[in-house]
Amino acid sequence: MPRAPRFPVSDHCDGERFFNPPPQPQALGFSSLPRWWLQQLRGDLQRWPRDVPPPRRVQLPASVAPGEVAVTFIGHSTFLLQFAGLTILTDPIFARCAGPFGLFGPKRARPPALRLDELPAIDVVLVSHNHYDHLDLATLHWLARHRRPKFVTSLGNQAWLAAREIESDVVELDWWQTADVIPSDGEPSRARWSELTSTRSERVEVNAFHLDQSNAPAQPLLRVTATPAQHFTARAPWDRCRTLWNGLMLHTRAGDVFFCGDSGWGPHFAAIREKLGAPALALMPIGAYEPRWFMLPVHMNPDEAVRAHLALGARQSLGMHFGTFQLTNEAIDQPLLDLAIAREVHGVPEPDFTTLDFGETRTLRLR
Repeated sequence: MPRAPRFPVSDHCDGERFFNPPPQPQALGFSSLPRWWLQQLRGDLQRWPRDVPPPRRVQLPASVAPGEVAVTFIGHSTFLLQFAGLTILTDPIFARCAGPFGLFGPKRARPPALRLDELPAIDVVLVSHNHYDHLDLATLHWLARHRRPKFVTSLGNQAWLAAREIESDVVELDWWQTADVIPSDGEPSRARWSELTSTRSERVEVNAFHLDQSNAPAQPLLRVTATPAQHFTARAPWDRCRTLWNGLMLHTRAGDVFFCGDSGWGPHFAAIREKLGAPALALMPIGAYEPRWFMLPVHMNPDEAVRAHLALGARQSLGMHFGTFQLTNEAIDQPLLDLAIAREVHGVPEPDFTTLDFGETRTLRLR
């Protein structure tokens, strides 16, 4: 008798493994690595300096007004998002290296802008996919023990985390699946939530959530919708594409924030806008893109990130995934230089797509 599939069969899953929906390109395999390494030996690798400016000293706000978000750039793809009564941490990695046990793989060029024990109370942690620079197991263990947040992640990671003793308050989402975070007492406080549910629909309806700004007990503080991304997953040669990758749209009472995770350029950005609407703020990757023959299927360069910003219709975008770990060939400052060129080419004003300094906190009005 054939074994039942582990996951729903869809345009991005055969029941056992995930893939980018055709005709979008797939990530190149391990067989392409020798070509990349040879090119690096021939001089294509722009080595990062050993000494880089440290992060700013973080100054978190004492409070955040309704309709606003305070965004702190901790490093790489890790942001602290503080809303009135809700705090979210994205793809947290506090390890010295982006690799097994936090000891191997690319080393940090600069430390996180905050230590783990300097983090405030965290309500929700987002984990977009399982690559080491986005899912740092030691960091998640610390958060589970000391902050006890809800974890929202991509399909396949719930069982993986449970096998590593992160068992409670984890929800995994397929593309276009939605989870609501509902406060236990109806108050927008950092108390534990009584419910974390998920429902799946071909078209996600969020209009009622936007219209109702009350604090009624049934009213979610946060609605998270997993969105398509063009990427892949692997933590070892034998688990390639066994878990999903996604972006995450955050529908909050303050407004909508899109967290891209990792993604190549593709038509899914326009689809996200069509299904979910344009976000007030998008957090977009702009680094780890050279050489293009290798990285194009899975990582956007700054020009593509600006195109994605326009396709999403985001009011404002902030760049991420740069200046922390040297994952690819480009120089440490190349993403910022290329972003400036891309803004000029596409006629995007600098305030509409910019970056934060490491350790900078910026308060933005979303409504």
